[in-house]
Parts: sequence; structure tokens; C-alpha cells
Amino acid sequence: MIDPDPLAEAELRELVPAVIGILVSRGADFATAEDAVQDALIEALRSWPSDPPRDRRGWLVTVAWRKFLDIVRSEGSRMKREERVMAATLAEPETSAEPGTDGVPKADDTLYLVFNEGHSGDVDLVAEAIRLTRSLRAMIDSAEVDGLLALMLLNHARRDARFGPDGRLIALADQDRILWNRRLIVEGIEILQAALGRDELGQYQAQAAIAALHADAQTVEDTDWVQIVQWYDELLALRDTPIVRLNRAVAVGEADGPAAGLAELQGLDKSLPRYFAVEAHLRERTGESQRAAELYVRAAERAGSLAERAHLNRQAARVRSWQGHRP
Repeated sequence: MIDPDPLAEAELRELVPAVIGILVSRGADFATAEDAVQDALIEALRSWPSDPPRDRRGWLVTVAWRKFLDIVRSEGSRMKREERVMAATLAEPETSAEPGTDGVPKADDTLYLVFNEGHSGDVDLVAEAIRLTRSLRAMIDSAEVDGLLALMLLNHARRDARFGPDGRLIALADQDRILWNRRLIVEGIEILQAALGRDELGQYQAQAAIAALHADAQTVEDTDWVQIVQWYDELLALRDTPIVRLNRAVAVGEADGPAAGLAELQGLDKSLPRYFAVEAHLRERTGESQRAAELYVRAAERAGSLAERAHLNRQAARVRSWQGHRP
């Protein structure tokens, strides 16, 4: 296993402005250029330790431009799908979704995708997703659209605590809850309670209920993990996916202990996003510090952003440091 090279990371940071500038000069918009360069940085940090290029800047420009083109092609396809979805939804607002779903207009799925795209740092994109969801809620009487808006508000309420002053990602358990936006939390919970009162449970309402339980806890120790597990059970009944099961394993590990959480991981695909991070957390809690550190490093190698990658590498270093000081 190759550890990250701090010098390489420092050099990459110095190259970023120039590479973004080159992409913009070629016609890329600034926001997409930033995304493309970030993807290229992750690839560089994975490949350079074993195969360093002679022209690092040239390599980064080439890979970032390729990433940019991939994003543009993907975005074009996604926008066409979203336009069809929105048109169909607004043309027939009284109809339910296709058979086999929970009867939700498909536009809210699109809006949630937009919200998640911005959740990693693009506050403007998040705000736009919330605005559009409010508009959709005004046009469509749906408990699930209400649930989606509640979910967005509850998650967005934590935005100021999600990153430190130095840009470091801060895990939910370590966030300063004073920084959480209580106004958004109150609004989200009120909307959720009204939606749940209609007895038309859907996946977004279940997810919002989980977010509300986190938001309602004054400290991480106050979190009602037993009830969170129950809501994950409801969510599984609505949408049984590997990601939901992975998240449920975290909740089970908190409610019933790390061994129970590890048991829930059995049978899940290890290629799932965050799988190794979840296993590392649970292994650390069982006292398997060496194994936990190894898993944090593996999780970092597969991280979807530089902030997440740095966070997981810090977790690995912390566990190793703690292990080295044990008697």
C-alpha cells in the first residue's frame, strides 16, 4: 500500500490555478473546469506514486480536459432526461409514477440528484434545488414532494458545520451543532410531520425522518439510534438497495454495538461507495486498530473528493498514532 506523498499533494495544489485557467481558455466554464481538475487530482494522487509523469502539468491538463469532456457528455445526457421527466410531470400532475414505484412524480428524483450534486460544496446549486422543490410543491400535492423538501432543508441546515475554516471535511459526529441552522431544521421538521400525518409514506419521508432524528439530537450521544434503525427498516421496505443496507449497518453498529454492525455488512458488495470507510469505523470501535487504519487508507483511495480523501487519510493516521501510544 502506497501512502500519499505530501510533496506531490503540495505540487498539485500549486498547479491547480494554472490548469483551471487552461481549461477555461479552451472554452470550459469555470465550475465544470474545477470539477474536472478535482477528478484529475484524485487520479494523479492514485497513479503518480507508482508511475510519475515527466511533465506533471501537461499530464494534469490532458487528464483534466478528458474529465471535462466526460462531464459535459454526461451532463448533456442527464439534462435531456431531466427535461423529459419535468415535461411529463408538469403535463400530467395528477398521475402517479410508473408501476413498481411509490407513486411519486419523477421530477423530485431529478431535483434530489441536483441537490446531491451541490451537497459536496456548491451552495448555489443546493439553493437552486431547494427553490425548485418549493415550486414543485406549490404545483403538486404530494406527501413525497413534502418529504423531499424536508430532507433537503434538514441536510442543508448542517452546511456551515460540514467543513472547517481550512476546508477540512468534518464528520457528522464531530460537527459543532451550534452552527446548524435551527430555522431550517424547524421548517424541515414541521413539513415532515405534516407529510407523515397523511399516511402516504415514501422513501424521501423516511430519509427525512432519519435526518430529523440527527438534527433533533443536541449532542451526538443524544442520537436515538434505535429509532433510526427502525426508520431504515421502513426505508428498506420502500427501497431495498445496497446503499440503504450499508447506511443501516452504521446505525445498527451505533444502536447494538460494532459487532452487530459488522454482521450487517456480510453479503454487501465491497465496491460500494463508503464500504471500507464504514467497515473501518466499525473495526476501530471493536479495537481492531491496525485493520481499521488499513481500511481507512483503502477508503481514501476510492474517495470521491479530495476533502473526503484527506479526511479518511487523517482518520488512518489518527488510528495509527493511537495504536502506537497504547501500552
